[in-house]
Amino acid sequence: MAEFVALGASIIAVIQAAERIHKVCKFFIENVDNYPSDLRLILIETSSLKAVFQSLEFIDKHDSDASTFLKELKEPGGPFAGCLESVLELEKLVPPGMLPTGTNSTKRRKTESLVNALAWPFKRDKARTLLNDISQYKSTISTAVSVEILQDVQTVKRDIKEVAQKLTDAERHEICSWLDYSDPSLNHNAACALYEAGTGDWVLRTDEWKAWRDKKYRCLWIYGIPGAGKTILAAHLTEELAKLVQTNPSTQPKPGTKVACVYYYCFHARNQDETIPFLRWSVSQLCRKAASIPIQVYDIFKLGTQPTLTQLLVSLEAVLQYFGAVFVTVDAVDESQQRQNLLDVLVDLANDPRFSKLQLLVTSRQYLDIKEVMSKISHPLSMSNPHVEADIERYVVAKVRSTYKFRRWPSWLCDEVQHTLAVGAKGMFRWAVCQLDILRRLNDIGKIRLALNDLPETLDDTYIRILSSIDEEDRPLLRHTLWMISFHSATYTSNKLRVTDNIILSSYTAFSTQDSSANTNHLYTPDALEEVCGCLVTFLHGDVAGMPRRFASLAHYTVREFVESGRSISSPVRYFHCQPDEMSRAMFSSVAQYALNTDVHTPIQAKDSDDPEMLLLDNLENYCQISAIVSLDPLESMIAGDKTLMARVSELLSPSDPRFSGRNQMLSAFFCAPSLHITGTDMKTTHFWDLGWISASTDRDINVLVNLLFGAYRIMSETLASTLHPRRLISAEISVAFEHRDSYANKITVQFGGTVIEFFAQCSKVLDLGALPVRLLYGRLVSELQPPSIDPTTVLAQYSGPHDHDGCEKAYDCVTIVEWLLSLGADPDAPGYPVTPLQIAVANRDVNCIHALLQAGASLNRWGDANGAGWDPGTLMGVLYNGLHGNSPLYIAQHYDAFGFWASRATEFNSIAKLLVEMGAESLSTTQGLGT
Repeated sequence: MAEFVALGASIIAVIQAAERIHKVCKFFIENVDNYPSDLRLILIETSSLKAVFQSLEFIDKHDSDASTFLKELKEPGGPFAGCLESVLELEKLVPPGMLPTGTNSTKRRKTESLVNALAWPFKRDKARTLLNDISQYKSTISTAVSVEILQDVQTVKRDIKEVAQKLTDAERHEICSWLDYSDPSLNHNAACALYEAGTGDWVLRTDEWKAWRDKKYRCLWIYGIPGAGKTILAAHLTEELAKLVQTNPSTQPKPGTKVACVYYYCFHARNQDETIPFLRWSVSQLCRKAASIPIQVYDIFKLGTQPTLTQLLVSLEAVLQYFGAVFVTVDAVDESQQRQNLLDVLVDLANDPRFSKLQLLVTSRQYLDIKEVMSKISHPLSMSNPHVEADIERYVVAKVRSTYKFRRWPSWLCDEVQHTLAVGAKGMFRWAVCQLDILRRLNDIGKIRLALNDLPETLDDTYIRILSSIDEEDRPLLRHTLWMISFHSATYTSNKLRVTDNIILSSYTAFSTQDSSANTNHLYTPDALEEVCGCLVTFLHGDVAGMPRRFASLAHYTVREFVESGRSISSPVRYFHCQPDEMSRAMFSSVAQYALNTDVHTPIQAKDSDDPEMLLLDNLENYCQISAIVSLDPLESMIAGDKTLMARVSELLSPSDPRFSGRNQMLSAFFCAPSLHITGTDMKTTHFWDLGWISASTDRDINVLVNLLFGAYRIMSETLASTLHPRRLISAEISVAFEHRDSYANKITVQFGGTVIEFFAQCSKVLDLGALPVRLLYGRLVSELQPPSIDPTTVLAQYSGPHDHDGCEKAYDCVTIVEWLLSLGADPDAPGYPVTPLQIAVANRDVNCIHALLQAGASLNRWGDANGAGWDPGTLMGVLYNGLHGNSPLYIAQHYDAFGFWASRATEFNSIAKLLVEMGAESLSTTQGLGT
């Protein structure tokens, strides 16, 4: 103890000497006009030295664990001794005794003589040498004292430098690809392909456009009736903006900054809230255009989780720093699911000063909810005007002149078509497109003129006429195509994954048993399919692995609206009605049944393809194997309410199915494809196909339940669990393996063997499954078995286990589960186990759980049961927590780095340590000696 008294005394000696020197220098600087300039350097250096040693004084008094490095600093010849010697020598050069005393007038008379008495020219060199020595000693001591803080600072600096300078093009591409959720470029390119030169230019001549372009206001809203051509107009205006950004100097902000143009197309076929995808795409595009990744984006990417709305807005604000202005086109807001969310974001982007560099161009229908929002934040521009009617006439003339079939008609008939359609369109481009398709199919002049004299007035009437004219033998194929596109769109939200003509035609034959009217001996070709579908379906020509393919989608939002609405079911074409639940039920049943009846063939060449996911989806056997699983997310509610479909799911998810392993390999290959985003499925952190089954239970339903819970299918899990007697949950045992990432993101394979309840108690939180499995499974035991057969202490000991607790209170209700188990009588110390729940909670930085355990009476200093058997080394609990045995909770918090926990979490561990100290905890360890 004597050495620590001496240590404290030497610290105080340096502080007092620095104070005396500081006082002398301050006096000269304040009172002497021609004071030596070196005194200011001495003042600054001694002030800094005093601050460092005051920190040392605090550490010496309050942090006994710092004694090791303090001892090293105090060694003879060390920085403490050298610093004290130097500061005392420096004090001799500016002794406090030379300062004047007495009244102010006396002080003033003595001041001038003091400069001479200081004799600084003779002391300057020695003072500078001492200052240099003190600075070096201070630097050494400061580094030792602040090592943890410095490590954090260095980490941040390293990250910033890495993001700003060291990311390769490939790494930037990877981050941007991760951000890309829905790719609207296909929509943009398709709309550009349909654009007729000269149309839409009327917008460029309006005062509204010019004022918005010149940034006199931030948002321009163009609205129109269904079928008015808003999307094609948006594409044209976006192209004009791109030219403007590149060529017009007047749009350039102050020199050295960039101007960019970004677009996003909401699309009904994605069946999603477009808010998050819109922001992800916008941030990604701006990062690509800036050729830089902001640190805010990089930090989210490193977490390995999906970005939240708040994070994306912060990221957007960050990436805007690279630009002077950004023009953003958002098309078809009305096609977004839950569009109020998107409208709220548009309000923020238009009003918030953080996004003042954005110029928003928004298009939509004039629905009341959209009008109410947009009228407050934008300048409106209606498409109901003579300019649009003139554009339609221009379009009709161009199509009649360029279409081979029309060119064979007499010129007078073509003129009649052009005039009649231009007048009858009433501002609807879509209406004109459909009439041209109807007329194109006619070959008799009399019928053509009759059709021109009896044109349908609305789009609904137009679709009824088109569908009524379909040949009887082609009707089943067209309905199958409409249903197949709808099912595919509900399953795969990525534009990149449009259903191919090959899948439509092959599934038409394979699923024919579901429709007695289908022609199983058909000779349809891709050309014939496209001809049958006409203007109802758009086919984009491309290829898959070198094979020519056509990618199908509904031609327009109004097609979907009509076939899904009650208007179609009460019409003469009710055969084509596509009630979503009815369609989904029939298509899922067919797809799942086909998957169960066919072998799995994973194409080896898929990994070498530019589009491996499309290669997998272009073969019907593979398509059904993958789609039967991917569709579980969007169709879960419907499936859970249908016993027949649940039976299909049980077959698909049973490890005893001979196709189960091969199907899982195919799913893994499919979801490893780059830039693949599918709503629901890819938002999950776990998938049942990543679970390795070493030994399945003899109870098939239990195995299926494990896969459902592991895949986070909440509704189907609850449905299946409700049919199982609780005793089946505790009697069935499984043996599985899965990958886990440790604190340093290293992958380790861990195993588990035991009951289903124990498995999810251990793994729910590390797998981001939250409270559902434990509450569902153990809740059944508690409610239906008395006693519940499994002691709540057993569940608590394992449920306290591994997870990153950041934000999980809201997402997973972890603390509620712990409190629930404690209320059921769980012992907070979990006797019989090698590690206590409190030790684990400290290791997890789970402050709320720590409070819950302490309130329940958990021992502050218990370090695990010496007679308790450790978890098996290969299990998750064994890998992560066996090493905590013999160390008190406070010791774990103070020595977190020794247990392999992140140094970046130092602040959290220090806060926990402070809490435990205040509660009276001791730092104890059997491996390091008591009282360490």
